[in-house]
Amino acid sequence: MNIKKFIPYPKKIKDPSLFAPASFETFCYILYMEQKLILRGRPVTPQDLDLIRSVVDQHQERGRTFISKQLCRIWNWHQPNGALKDMACRELLRRLEQKGLLSLPPKKIDIDRR
Repeated sequence: MNIKKFIPYPKKIKDPSLFAPASFETFCYILYMEQKLILRGRPVTPQDLDLIRSVVDQHQERGRTFISKQLCRIWNWHQPNGALKDMACRELLRRLEQKGLLSLPPKKIDIDRR
């Protein structure tokens, strides 16, 4: 039987700064890198998050559909038939909002789909 030797946690940490992130942004980046955020088969990088946030901020009043189409144009994100991947992009935006990574404008139309 192969049993690895248990190494106890050190009682005194020589340099606590090695274990504490410098800022909340650093913590979020480290957490992001650990989770490797991939939505709809597309990896979402910190640069993508910055771009998404800036597009959302610039076009808050125009709505989610406009924002998703704008992002598709920027990323050159098209379906095989040439149409923009608008619905996929909106799903990506909703998932990012659910994860607390951004805040989308409210829905313009609330359709009851029962």
